[in-house]
This record gives sequence, structure tokens and C-alpha cells, in this order.
Amino acid sequence: MTAAPGRPALAADKAPEGRWVSAWHSSPTPGGTFNSQDCPSDVGLADQTVRNIVRVSAGGSSVRARISNAGSSEPLKVGSASVARSAGGAATVAGSSQPLRFGGQTSILIAAGGEAVSDPVALKVQPLQTLAVNVHKKK
Repeated sequence: MTAAPGRPALAADKAPEGRWVSAWHSSPTPGGTFNSQDCPSDVGLADQTVRNIVRVSAGGSSVRARISNAGSSEPLKVGSASVARSAGGAATVAGSSQPLRFGGQTSILIAAGGEAVSDPVALKVQPLQTLAVNVHKKK
């Protein structure tokens, strides 16, 4: 596992076809109380994978993911992460899953308040396409 200094992606970072653009973003928030027996928000996640289904606004030939730990006072241990084309719901298109790496590593430790940007992954994406981004949180 490597430590991430939290360097955000820069406009100067060149994408394979030119420059990187943000195509989807969520608001990082700390856990909170939800009225649901199935939501682990109050106790947190450990050795679990969260799948985010995202509809990107822009297309391209490769993707990167930015994982934020902005709402936490504890480091975030990402054991692995991946991106795939969504087949609807939680399903993914067979053969489209690609591992995300961070400085060549599959796992990363993101400092409290920090973020990490993955290495580029070759994945052709159309505007308004839906992707599945998986993040496995380690204890």
C-alpha cells in the first residue's frame, strides 16, 4: 500500500487525446444516520466494496477516477478499485472491467482530508454512458 499525497489532477496532465475533463462528480460527505437497517453509514465500511453507478457527461478513450477522503479525520485504505461499463442496475458489461491503479499500485492509503487520482485506464466511453466504479475499503 502506498501513501497518497492528495495531489489533484491538473489541467496540465495530458490525456491520451489531449486534456482531462471532469465528467462526473459527487459531493464528499461524512457518514450520517439513515433510517435503514441495510445502510452501514453509522458504523462505517471495512473489507467491503462499494459500487457507484455513474453517468458521465463527456466521452473519451480513457478514464481516471479521483477518490476523495475529504470528509474524514481517518486515513482511507483502498484495497482495490475498478471501473467497468454498466449493463444496467448493478450489472456490468462482460469483459469491460478494468483495475484502477495509483502510481502503478492496486492499493493506496489516502490521508484524512486527501484524495487520490488513478492512473489512466484505456476504456472507450461515450457521452452520457453509465459506468460502474468499484472501491474496496480495507480495514
